Amino acid sequence: ARSFSSSPAWFSARPLGTHLPMAPEGTMLHFEVRSETALLARATVPVAGLPIHEPITRELDLESAIVGERAATVTFQLLDSERDCARRKTVYLLRHAESAWNEAQSRGDVRELARRTDHPLSEKGLAQCRALRDRVDEAGRDGDAMAREFRCPGALFSSPLCRTLQTTAMVFSEWAAGEGGVGEIVMMPGAREVQNIGGFDSRATRRGGEVVRGVLNEMSATRHSDRERVLLAMQQVHYDVAEVEEPWWCTANVDTGDDVDARLDDFMAQLLYMPQDTAVAVGHSLFFRNVIRGFTSELLPPDQAKLVRQLSTNLLENCGVLRIELDPSLGVRERPIVAVQLAFGSSFKPHPSRFAACCSAPSGADADTELNVVASL
Repeated sequence: ARSFSSSPAWFSARPLGTHLPMAPEGTMLHFEVRSETALLARATVPVAGLPIHEPITRELDLESAIVGERAATVTFQLLDSERDCARRKTVYLLRHAESAWNEAQSRGDVRELARRTDHPLSEKGLAQCRALRDRVDEAGRDGDAMAREFRCPGALFSSPLCRTLQTTAMVFSEWAAGEGGVGEIVMMPGAREVQNIGGFDSRATRRGGEVVRGVLNEMSATRHSDRERVLLAMQQVHYDVAEVEEPWWCTANVDTGDDVDARLDDFMAQLLYMPQDTAVAVGHSLFFRNVIRGFTSELLPPDQAKLVRQLSTNLLENCGVLRIELDPSLGVRERPIVAVQLAFGSSFKPHPSRFAACCSAPSGADADTELNVVASL
């Protein structure tokens, strides 16, 4: 269960290891709700007769005095992975544009680094968003298939941190609100940057609708020429804030290795088992680097293998885009990323200076592990 929550809700998807229509008679689903090591509640649900692709709610048997006498339920859905989740998925990973934190890092401004938390985009970052939009629009006019996928994905996910949601708004709001646009931005707190003690830019306090209102306020305060158009488009897009309603997503001062691993697994599961074939996820360089390290197949073509190796010593540039393909048949544990390429003229940049690095988020639980990519010839 998520800490501090009386009604926890979050996305996680896992294969059941069997095709339900072929499941033996008497097959049961077992649910356990735990807080740390304490078992709070459990339920056993017969598989026979359960509907597919519909919310299912069942009562939980309470196991602990921690819960008290309140009734508790679990709500879940069953997906037919062979019918709806077997096709390859195409996902665009977009790193946020330059933030005020990045700008302060580049000039060694300690005061600005520590002056606030959850930093917005810098003026340069706002310009980077517009430049990316222009490149994608130009590619779309030339008939580029990737531009069509990027502008109108099946799903649009964003880390709820200010710099990422502001990037999402700047780049996608007008496309999302337009005819044929995705129409919705889904908050994905599991994709936020890895948090360490000095990472004030990844420390947030806003929850629920406050997350979106904070970005609206930041956009209103800018002098960028696109401000009015973006603000209007933002008000025409729906924001799914279900996973940021509770304080669990923004209370940690430090992420442990286990925390990061759990977030990486949930992030990949959400992409693998989504019903849509395409998605864009707007997030952070070090989190994305851990995604590539942890989930990329070891059998890539030579050019893609070289690209993945570059991520061990470099970062995706601000507003850079990485296109990946996922094979759901491999599952979360079998390295389901089967293709990787840079998109829309994106490139890498070196790690920050020694000073800047001391103020950056750590690169995750496996920071010292090199990804062994074997080029298949």
